[in-house]
Amino acid sequence: MRLRRVHLLVVLVVAGCASGGGIERRGAGDGGPLDGAHASLDASIDATGDPCAIGDTRFCTSACGTMGIASCDPSGFFAPCAPPNEDCNGMDDDCDGATDESLTSRMCSSACGGGTERCVSGHWMGCTATTPVSETCNAMDDDCDSMIDEDVARACSTVCGSGTETCSAGTFVGCTAASPRTETCNGVDDDCDGMTDETLTRACMNACGAPGAETCTSASFMGCTAPPVPAETCNAMDDDCDGSTDESLQVVIYDNVPTGQVTSYQAACSGPGGGLDFCLTASKRWCHDHAGCSLGGAGFLEGAGGVVRVACYGDHAMERQPTFAQVAADLGVTFDESMAGLRVAESYSNRWCTHQGFAAGIGPVEHASGVLVVHCLAADQASVERMDTSVLRLHSCDPTVNADLFACAIAADQVCREHGFRAGWGPVEWNDTDTFVVCLH
Repeated sequence: MRLRRVHLLVVLVVAGCASGGGIERRGAGDGGPLDGAHASLDASIDATGDPCAIGDTRFCTSACGTMGIASCDPSGFFAPCAPPNEDCNGMDDDCDGATDESLTSRMCSSACGGGTERCVSGHWMGCTATTPVSETCNAMDDDCDSMIDEDVARACSTVCGSGTETCSAGTFVGCTAASPRTETCNGVDDDCDGMTDETLTRACMNACGAPGAETCTSASFMGCTAPPVPAETCNAMDDDCDGSTDESLQVVIYDNVPTGQVTSYQAACSGPGGGLDFCLTASKRWCHDHAGCSLGGAGFLEGAGGVVRVACYGDHAMERQPTFAQVAADLGVTFDESMAGLRVAESYSNRWCTHQGFAAGIGPVEHASGVLVVHCLAADQASVERMDTSVLRLHSCDPTVNADLFACAIAADQVCREHGFRAGWGPVEWNDTDTFVVCLH
């Protein structure tokens, strides 16, 4: 109700000014004119408001049209409207005729901290607080998130290729690109020079310790230039330095042995035409004396022009001395010393050795007083091989006609050699279709 009265008063004042005459005011009761003193008082009362209680305040319009505050004065009436303090809005808030005066700065802030800003043309601007920026590798919290150099990475490279590195304490470290390494024999370009396993050599030696060098080829060292180890010889020494003595000498073949040199050990062996048992004895004794590693031997395997071929075998063979009667009983055959020079005696000697668990047998290599000596051979020395009887016939031996001829021993040797063996002896079994010979390894 009070605000409406003020509005009407303003209208009357404006109207009076427009007519060019004096201001005419009337009291509420009698409607008569008021003099000037009463008009000022009335204006003052009208401007200051209604009676109030000490401490009351209310919004009001200041003299320059801004929104101010009227407070209750000690007289119990609202005091004149007090304009507001100057604000940064391009207006004269405090009605002193100046705009935004005395507003030099105020506090402002960002995520990075505090600063100040100035009022310019009715707006606060130019805050001096640091503004967050993208994180960089500088040991500082650029984006003001309380972390330093987080998630900052960049590409990196070495001569081996590309990778990434991350920032730590203001420095990029830990490039994931492979680093050049010393070249090793692995089929990889370790030093990243475009070549693999280049110029890699190392010392080597043979089994006996003789030095040499080997070169890396296809990720492996090979081609040791150390001299080859000596061949094993029959001297009770480990010539090839493999930890074994006189090995691989279990069967040694001697060609072109003078016939007389062999027959001197058994006069009854008159060469290739001699009896089988006597010539086996002569060969066995010759091997024992001329091939020091030999337990015995088989011969004659060949014979022509005054020379013969002899096979000597080493101590992997076992010498056994059964009686003829024992062999006959074990095999269930008829066998006595009168048959020692026949091929059937060789058959029974082989059968008896194989029944003892050996690979093959040769004998009798000696015999006397009803006892025969046989040599039972190990699997690394011999094996019994089957072949068609017709094959031996092609080599001038028909065991079904006369197996006791030395021609059959020669044929057995030839056929075994044709099949990759070192020598052969026999045949030890035969019939019209199948023949078995002892082939020496």
